[in-house]
Parts: sequence; structure tokens; C-alpha cells
Amino acid sequence: MKTLHERFLRSSLSKRLTLEEVSQHLIEVYQAKLIGKEAVEEMKEDPCVRFDQIRACFSIPEEVVHQLRSASENIEAEESIKLIFQWVSLSAEDKEQIIQGEKSIKIVLESADRRYIDNFTIQGGSEKLLKKMIYLQGINPSNYTLENEDYVLYLQLLNEKGLI
Repeated sequence: MKTLHERFLRSSLSKRLTLEEVSQHLIEVYQAKLIGKEAVEEMKEDPCVRFDQIRACFSIPEEVVHQLRSASENIEAEESIKLIFQWVSLSAEDKEQIIQGEKSIKIVLESADRRYIDNFTIQGGSEKLLKKMIYLQGINPSNYTLENEDYVLYLQLLNEKGLI
């Protein structure tokens, strides 16, 4: 692990990306569309989300989502949609809203200082996107220590992706 730490410190990856840079990346690479906080209003009830610190919300279109998901993730989403159609207690409108949620991915970025991402939430599954977001969020330089579990996991992710 010490070797990964040293390679990371010597790399250009130790420069943390800003909220603006991450937002631009999501737009350019994933065709993400900026959406209002009202689209994730239900997150006000989530104790893990600091709703007042949400700085950007994005929606990734269905055709990109399909490419981001693994084959098993796509099959799981299709099975969920089939189950939703079977729910007799839901109105057609509610079913359509839930199905659209299964077909898209929303990304919510939080920042206390309005410069760097402190936390993110992904609504909709994609292991590939989760790993990319961990990389894009980065780690605060003050936490570059092998005693920090998040930093160690970050180094492992970078190594897994062949970046260090």
C-alpha cells in the first residue's frame, strides 16, 4: 500500500478536481443534463444527504445508462420494470414515474465550500459509474494518509483502473 501511496503522490492524480470540473466531465462524457433540486426533493428525508449543500443535480439519459450498466445490471432493471407493471395498487402515472426512475440515473453532488465535492449520491445502479464518481470526487489532501480507510480504498480503485 505504501508503494501505491508514493506513486499517487508523484502522479498528477493528486490534484483534486473541482465541482465545476466534475460537472463538466459528467456533461461531456455521460451527456448528463443539469436538473433542479426539486427533482430529488425526496432526499430531504435522507439522513445521509445534506440537502442544503446540494450544488448540482444531473440526469443521465436512458441510452447512456444502458451502456454504463453491466449486462446483469440491465437485466435487473428490466426485471424490476416487469414487476412494476404487475403492481395493481399503483396508478398508471405512478408506474410510469417509477419506470422512468429505473431507466435513468440521477447524480447529486454536495459541497460545503462550493468548490470541491464532499459527497455524492447516485440514484439508479451502475457499478462502473459509482467507481468513476469515487475517482472524480477524489480525496481531500489533508486525508492522504494510509490510516484513512477511504484513502486506502481510493488508492486501490486507482490501482484497479491502472491509473497509478
